[in-house]
Amino acid sequence: VLYTRVVCLEWLCQCCIPEWCVWNGYASAVCQSGVFGMAAFLPDQRYTQAVMSGQGFGGLFSSIANIIALAAGHSPQGMAVGYFLSATVVLFACLVGTLLMPKLIGGGL
Repeated sequence: VLYTRVVCLEWLCQCCIPEWCVWNGYASAVCQSGVFGMAAFLPDQRYTQAVMSGQGFGGLFSSIANIIALAAGHSPQGMAVGYFLSATVVLFACLVGTLLMPKLIGGGL
């Protein structure tokens, strides 16, 4: 694993990072509304509840992971790699589940 350290210049911290946070918020809002829009097309309200429960579980998981990492005394770089790897594993599991679902239920997308 390659560790990368970013040098934060004074003007970069004051100018670009708040702008990146704003754009990240816009992208998250568009993605979240798209997911809720797709869930709204499904025939039952349970699907929307599942999306909301999944978002709540994601917040709970990240909070518990942060508490465990802080209690273990890991470095910020190690914590970042751990968060990235756990997100990668979850996304890969979702991709595999999405690809296997049509075969399991006997239909196609």
